[in-house]
Formats: sequence, C-alpha cells, structure tokens
Amino acid sequence: VQINGGMSLNSVFTENWGEGATNPQPFSWIATGNINLTLFGVAMPFSFNYSNRKVQYSNPSFKFNRFALHPKYKAWTLHAGDLSTTFSPYTLNGFQYTGAGVEYNKGKWQAQILYGQFMKAVKEDSLITPSYRRLGWGTKAIYSTGGRKIGLSLFHAKDKAGSIPAPIRDKNAAIAPMEGTAFAVEGSYPVLKNLLVNFEYS
Repeated sequence: VQINGGMSLNSVFTENWGEGATNPQPFSWIATGNINLTLFGVAMPFSFNYSNRKVQYSNPSFKFNRFALHPKYKAWTLHAGDLSTTFSPYTLNGFQYTGAGVEYNKGKWQAQILYGQFMKAVKEDSLITPSYRRLGWGTKAIYSTGGRKIGLSLFHAKDKAGSIPAPIRDKNAAIAPMEGTAFAVEGSYPVLKNLLVNFEYS
C-alpha cells in the first residue's frame, strides 16, 4: 500500500469600488489537491478543486468545484467524475463534462472512450443565458510504430429538447437544441532522420 499526494489552499480578497458597489463576500478561498493511493498494484488517484464561491459566476454551465477519480490497473485507466478530455484541437478540445471514460495504453495501441453531460440544463431568467442539457459520447484510437502514427476520433453531442422551457426573451431567440458530430483523422510520418511530418483532417 502506498499513499502520496499534495494539497494547497489559497485565499483572495476582492474589493469593489464605485457608486453602489457592494462586497457581499470579499474573501474567497480555493482548495486544490490530489491523493494517489496504490493498493495491490492498482493505482487510484483522486483529484479535486473546491471554492466557497460556488455559483457566483456568470456561466452556470461551467463547473468550478470538481472531483474526479482515475483508478489504473495495468494498461487500463478509468476516469470518473468531473473531467476534461482532448481528442483534437479542432473537435473535442478540453471541454469539461461530468461522466466517465476508459483509456487503454499498451504497446503500439492507444484507445479511449467517454460518455457524459457536457452542459447542464439552465432555465432562462433576466441575468443568466439559458442552456439545454447536453449529453455526448466519443471514442479515439491511435496506432503508432517506428515514428509512424495513424489515429481516428469521433465525437457526438446532442441537446435534450425538453430539459428547459423554450427561451422567450429576444436576446435568447437564437438559442435552440443542437446536435452535432465531429471526426478527425491524424497521423505522422518520418520523412528524414530529423524531419517528421504531422497531418490532421477534422
């Protein structure tokens, strides 16, 4: 059994100036940390970010307080909780979601699959931009050998139409349920000893 990790705690003081300014919560704190537990050869890392600010931000679909587990066994890694994943700079690129994914890395093969909620349902009001609940799934596989690599990824997301009432304010008239699929093909090839060509089509 092995346990290691770290934690940090930061505090920020904010003072608002000007006519009519208020300071309902001038002090905010942010706790971040990670714990790595290895039990009988199975690695179970846990990470977290937490702040007392909670819902005091303008984009409610963005989740600041995040918790995630990443247990690993041999070539397999399970990701569960509040996550972010990158398939390609042009398709799925670091979006936050709450869900789960499985990753496989062994020899010449790398593969991963994920599923989760990418946006939560937020009802319309005078201050907040509404959003439909968005669920998505994706998969990616890469084969590499001798400096040569070929990879393929696919991502699909869809808004749940009945997750919120249809927006009625003029400024939100263009907000409607959406659905889309993105795919990418990527690769690399060593042309010369010190020259590697990379390509991607998305």
